[in-house]
Amino acid sequence: MVKRLHLGKAAEGGVTAALLASKGFAGPESVLEGKFGFCQTYSDSPQLGSLTYRLGRDFESMNICIKRCACHINAHAPIEALQQLRDQYNFRPEDIQEILVGGIEKLVTHHAIYRPTDLMMAQYSIPFCIALSLYADPTDPQSFNETQLKNKNMRRIMRTLLHGFGTREVYEAEDGAAGLEGFTHYSPDIVITDWAMPIFDGLELTQMIRQPGANTNPYVPIIMLTGHSEKKRVISARDAGVTEFLAKPISAKGLYQRVLNVVANPRPFIRTKSYFGPDRRRNANPNYAGPERRKGGKADVIKQQPLLDKAKTTA
Repeated sequence: MVKRLHLGKAAEGGVTAALLASKGFAGPESVLEGKFGFCQTYSDSPQLGSLTYRLGRDFESMNICIKRCACHINAHAPIEALQQLRDQYNFRPEDIQEILVGGIEKLVTHHAIYRPTDLMMAQYSIPFCIALSLYADPTDPQSFNETQLKNKNMRRIMRTLLHGFGTREVYEAEDGAAGLEGFTHYSPDIVITDWAMPIFDGLELTQMIRQPGANTNPYVPIIMLTGHSEKKRVISARDAGVTEFLAKPISAKGLYQRVLNVVANPRPFIRTKSYFGPDRRRNANPNYAGPERRKGGKADVIKQQPLLDKAKTTA
C-alpha cells in the first residue's frame, strides 16, 4: 500500500508545514541548503539555484493530472484503444477471440499478471484491466472490487490473452478438487497451479498427480505459483514433485522462462522408496565418483522426452 500514499503524504506534509508556519512555528533556517540539510542528504552536489528558479511564476501543481481509470497508468492506453474499437465496431465481449497488446518491455516484465490474487495486484495487471473494461466502467473506482477479481468472465478474457501468446488450449479450475478432476479428464501437457486453493492446495494436488499408477501421466510438468517464496516453501514444493517454482507477483517473462524449461529441457524423473518426481539435482556433476548421497536408497532414473520434440512429432 506504500505506493498509493506517496503523493498523499507529500501533500499532507506541505499543508501541515503551511499550517504550522501560519501559527508562528519556526524551524532551522538552513533545513534545505545546510550541511546537514535536505539537499546535501540526497546529493553530493545539489543545484541550489533550482530551489528558487522561476519562484512565484511556475507552479508544478498546474502540471498534476488525475488518471481516468483507477489502475496503473500503463493500462490506460490499451483500455482506451479497446473502447475506441468497440465504439467503432460495436462488438460484444463474447465476440472476442484474441487480444494482442503491443508496447514497451515493462508491460511484459511488470504488468503481464494473468492471475492476480488481490485487488492491488489486479490494478497492476494489464490483462485484468483490459478484461474489466469490457464488463464494467474502468473510470469508476468502484468497478475494481473483489467481485470482479473472481468473475469468470474476467478469467475468460485473461485466458484469451494467453491464447494470444500462442497457447492453444487452457483449462481452468477454481479449487484443488476441480483441478484434479480436470487433470484426469483433459490430461494436459503442463499443469500450472496455485499453492493456496480451497478443498486441497497445490502441494496436495502435486502429491496426488505424482502417485504412479493413480493417473495417466504422473510425469506431467507442474509449475507452482505462490505469494510465499521462503526457502522452506521452495523445499516443500520440490520434495512434493513440483517441476518449477514461481513466486508472485507473476510476470509473463518469469512464467515464459519456466514453461520454456519444462518444454525444451525437462529433467529426468527419479524413483526411490521415498520420492517420485523430477530430479532435484539441477546441476549434476558427471565426474563425481564419491558415495551415493541420494535419500531413499537406490534410484531409478527415467529420461523424459522434451515436449517440444513431441509437438514436432505430432505436428
